[in-house]
Amino acid sequence: MARFHVMIVDDEVLAIQHLKQLIDWEEHGFTLAGESARPKQALSMIEQLKPELIFVDIRMPQMDGLTFCKEALALNPTVKLILLSSYKEFEYAKEAIRLGVFNYLVKHELDHVSLTKELEAVRKAIQDDYNKQGIMIKQALRELTAGNVSSFELLELVPKHKLDAGQVFMYILIEKDTPFPVIPGYMTDSNSLVELEKNLLREREDVLGIAYKESGRLGLVVILESGRSMKAAAELQFFTARAIQNAFLRLQAFETVSIVYSGLFRKLEDLPDIHRQAQEAQAVRFMIGSGLISSIEDQQKRVNSNRRPNLPDINAGEWEQLYSLHGLDSLLEALDKTFQDIQEAYSTERLSELCTALTGWIDRHRTERGLPVLKQLCQQGQIWTEQWRTLHGIQLWLTEMVKMTFQREQQPFSRKVREALEFMNSHYSKEISTEEIAMQVGLSGEHFRHIFKEETGQTVLDAITDIRMNNAKKLLQSGHYKLYEVAELVGYRSSYYFTKTFRKQTGFHPHAFVEQSKEGRIR
Repeated sequence: MARFHVMIVDDEVLAIQHLKQLIDWEEHGFTLAGESARPKQALSMIEQLKPELIFVDIRMPQMDGLTFCKEALALNPTVKLILLSSYKEFEYAKEAIRLGVFNYLVKHELDHVSLTKELEAVRKAIQDDYNKQGIMIKQALRELTAGNVSSFELLELVPKHKLDAGQVFMYILIEKDTPFPVIPGYMTDSNSLVELEKNLLREREDVLGIAYKESGRLGLVVILESGRSMKAAAELQFFTARAIQNAFLRLQAFETVSIVYSGLFRKLEDLPDIHRQAQEAQAVRFMIGSGLISSIEDQQKRVNSNRRPNLPDINAGEWEQLYSLHGLDSLLEALDKTFQDIQEAYSTERLSELCTALTGWIDRHRTERGLPVLKQLCQQGQIWTEQWRTLHGIQLWLTEMVKMTFQREQQPFSRKVREALEFMNSHYSKEISTEEIAMQVGLSGEHFRHIFKEETGQTVLDAITDIRMNNAKKLLQSGHYKLYEVAELVGYRSSYYFTKTFRKQTGFHPHAFVEQSKEGRIR
């Protein structure tokens, strides 16, 4: 439960003590932030303490309660003020209502029950104000980000006490780590961040509002105190971004988000340009992996240092010629070089161009061979798209699709066995049984086992294990995945059992295999 800050202003110290001791304030969601027997001093404390509620005596020698209320509301128009008086004075009550004071209470009538009831009413009123204010700020921030309103219009909606001279802004763009759209026209589910949005607005007082909201993406403006050293400010920015990422992980433990954040800025009119930069920075997340936090500046440095204006054209005709003249290995080498160029150039645009061209080319050949196109396989649940989260995973998947499509011509296997191998190569990341594969190709389990062993020289289980281990080697050598992630990606629930199988197949523990690969002893 969010706690609201309370101030008490009364020239009688005993009256302050009595009010403080009437209830357990913390239990009711309020924190006693400050007190003063001098109203002028209390006014100077408002800016520092930012109270949501002030109890103020109506009769004080330096300044009467009504004058105090006028000046307090000028400093913070949303603060709730409760006037306290020793007597029921109708004229004072009328003036208090005209000023916008929340309530007018008689001191000797105030007890534990009545004060509790009053605080419940205050809490509801404050929360209603926050909700209305939040809706207006959210809409204005989105319009500002889109360039439809000026920052001056937005500032009219933001309480003055939220925009002190000593505060600065930071923009954070959050994106769920959904797979890259490798196949044109087939988009994987990118669930919204509704729960995270609610959580942030409810729990974090430093969030000014949501400035951008699209499926799977959330942009928010955070308010930070200025005056720190560059190093301290940079640390605060990173830790703020990490806290927001952790808030998401607490809500959805099995998914990840990537975050890019801006430098500090003072003018809200800079937000549209900063948002554009954040989107450009977030676009290259597929090049560096998922679940990462980075600044816009760092991403721009990566892109600029690797920018290559003259990347070779992507030409499906050249692939066709390579395959016809030199075979599958030459084709795969050329594709590997293209992926290296994309990695070095940090070019998401070129990656999209490659995926469109290559999947289209693969589909043409699959159609010629009477095979279902890739989009159809996806819709049937025969393709696991989790590999599409990184450039390396996309390369592995597309390379495998090329092999599966073209190696069929070179294999002496029957159609049923080829279909089984294709199914195994598409589903090795899941638990699959011999019976399931047999059903997929339209054979009984016993007959399928017999013809598979006769044609390949392997049992079905051995073939699946080989496929899993070959893909595990590629994942380990990429350096992008932890051991338990590799185990999961190749179909093992237990990293212990995966390690045991890997050692049996290769003679190496997975970690030793990685080290040997780095030293060039294993390829």
